[in-house]
Amino acid sequence: MKNHFFLIVLAAVLVLAACNDEPQSNKDATLPTNTEITPKIKEGVAADENNPVPKILQGADLAIGKRQFAKCRACHTTGKVGASRIGPNLYSVFGAQAASKPKFRFSKALRESGIIWDAQTLDKWIANPRQYVPGTTMAFVGVRDTEKRRALLAYLYAQTHDAIEEDN
Repeated sequence: MKNHFFLIVLAAVLVLAACNDEPQSNKDATLPTNTEITPKIKEGVAADENNPVPKILQGADLAIGKRQFAKCRACHTTGKVGASRIGPNLYSVFGAQAASKPKFRFSKALRESGIIWDAQTLDKWIANPRQYVPGTTMAFVGVRDTEKRRALLAYLYAQTHDAIEEDN
């Protein structure tokens, strides 16, 4: 049984590593730290005072974000009732404390990080998880391109809030 789990994890790592086709040009770029709020990302992605959308995600291309999320889909779901896979379900991740999903085994490094997930912290995490939280067990190599990360974050925001419900 342990050998099967190891093979599955190894296969997932290899798939994710192969998916990283990001150019090195924007390697260290991160999103600006602007925390102003706006009422929508794009037309059709609503928000209200209880569910504000970070301004830095406004205008992001959700189609690009959806394509970028294909790299994440092998390990994560985003729907309100989605199950955890190799990685945790990401519903309601914005505003949540890192490693707070029940019934998922997180690394000690992530549990002790004290991170609250917002657009800036998720941006740093998605850019390079192992650099942002040394000791994490997440095998994803990251998305280095700033605009692709921004689009991915906007898509993730839209998919993990009640503004758009699509169970994956």
